[in-house]
Amino acid sequence: MPADRHVALAAELTCARIGAFARDLPGHAPLPGGVIVLADRSATLGQVTFGHADLGRGEPMQADHLFQIGSISKVFTALLAGQLAAESRLSLDEPVSRFLPWLDLGVGARPATLRSLLSHTAGLVIGSDAVPDDLAQIWRLRELAVDPGPAHFHYSNLGFQIAGLVLEAAAGEPLGQLVADRLLAPMGMTSSAPAITFADRPRFATGYIAARQDRIWLPGDPLVPAPWFELAAADGNIAATGPDLARLAMLLLDHGRVGQRQVVDESVVATMTASLAPDAGTGPDLPGVPPLTATRYGLGIGVDTIDGNLCLTHGGGMVGYSTFLLADTSAGLGVVVLTNADGGNAHAELIARAAHTDLLARLAGGPEPALPSGDPVVRLREMAQASPLPLGRFVAPYLPGRPTRIAVLGGPGGTVVVSCREREGRLFRLLTGTYATDHPDLRSFALTPAVQAGQPLWTWGPVVYREDGGDGASQDPGGAASQFAAERQVPELWTALEGHYRCYSPWYPEFRVFVRAGALWLAAPGGVEAPGAEEPLIEVTPGVFRIGAEDWLPERLTAGPLVDGRVISVNRDGCEYSRSFTP
Repeated sequence: MPADRHVALAAELTCARIGAFARDLPGHAPLPGGVIVLADRSATLGQVTFGHADLGRGEPMQADHLFQIGSISKVFTALLAGQLAAESRLSLDEPVSRFLPWLDLGVGARPATLRSLLSHTAGLVIGSDAVPDDLAQIWRLRELAVDPGPAHFHYSNLGFQIAGLVLEAAAGEPLGQLVADRLLAPMGMTSSAPAITFADRPRFATGYIAARQDRIWLPGDPLVPAPWFELAAADGNIAATGPDLARLAMLLLDHGRVGQRQVVDESVVATMTASLAPDAGTGPDLPGVPPLTATRYGLGIGVDTIDGNLCLTHGGGMVGYSTFLLADTSAGLGVVVLTNADGGNAHAELIARAAHTDLLARLAGGPEPALPSGDPVVRLREMAQASPLPLGRFVAPYLPGRPTRIAVLGGPGGTVVVSCREREGRLFRLLTGTYATDHPDLRSFALTPAVQAGQPLWTWGPVVYREDGGDGASQDPGGAASQFAAERQVPELWTALEGHYRCYSPWYPEFRVFVRAGALWLAAPGGVEAPGAEEPLIEVTPGVFRIGAEDWLPERLTAGPLVDGRVISVNRDGCEYSRSFTP
């Protein structure tokens, strides 16, 4: 049924406004281009394309370009599981070892069920992508020792890869065939594909990543085409166009129906959204859009409350592609955004959330809501409206190769600049909530404001910058130098671990390990599967470190051999990294 004139006009105005917003983003974000589609329960309401499908050829983005939708594929996996459960081919609550008797999840792992896999509560690692294909990745789980404790929500691509193998065993068909026959064709997703293959590559928008993977991307940094590889595992197997993906939003909005066809029984969608993980996942705190007042994870789908409305959401991050799906079941409206930005980028979600907010306001007859600022440059006027950033001059004890003094001050045009070694750089606030500067001597780490004992400070990797007393002495009453010396009295292995590590996997290619304030930390400049913030490394057994503070987290970093007092390689959940020759 066509949308009524009021809804159609509101969607048209939202498309025009959000389209203009999106077209301005490539100048400020690592975002070459994308497609935005609005829909209701029965039809597409409007679509917008922006930017480029190929920067080198200057090819504009088109609505029929294919994108890797990444983890939005997990929604399809959960729908298939619900279908097969309704047909009594499997149960969501029986051990998956019934279908995969060879499966070994590692020493200490609890038995997994489809429900625990689809809700990310099986206690599995996110996945290291040390090898490209699912069977080999899953086999390596047996080499890990885990202690998951009580069930917690912990996102795991490996869990969905296992779920895909269970679906194949239960149905007796390859996953791609199940997706194509049971979902894509009935939903009318005629331009989509159930696997990422070389055969379809000419139809894709070219994916892009930062030219340098060893530092945080900032405006002005170049992008390069992303590596290409084939994928068929259930955690990220599907390629779709924008109009096709909008049909998934329609299915979620209309209880499993797309148009006149009941693709899945309405009980399948109800089960996906009612079976919630025991604790909340967290989404990015995106500036300029309404916050998530509640967020949980169901079976393959996020269940969020936004502006009082119940919204089903999922993001998708691949190497060179970032997508977002939002289905507002309270308003009966959906938004999908597909981009050829690298998968660690949150701009697809920002655009989707801004479009959703704008469309709701128009339908309610209210004023136009303010759009998010696409420009990440930090300005003095914005600081007054948020938590104040510490301005002034800051000093740190000497650390070889690290600047000992910085100044964070107002600069040209009301911007905030970071001064160091007689040069200046701009300060940026990233969508991850972190800050960074393009000062050439401070590119390796985020620059993070904090307050300690009532005194403002900045941290930058291993360095803590405290307020300068005016004569080069810190105002820290304990004495920064003596405190620093005490904090460096750490185990020899920690000092041996400090450094820059890299591997050939494009999912999580590089990170640095450093000691700061008497603790060991890991920081990654980018990567689809890399953490967006610094993570503590907690030694659980000699030479083995938990990545993250919570004692139930399963990820581990294991120190490798020592040569001349330095660790030369580490293992992250089965993926080997070697020490880089660069700092």
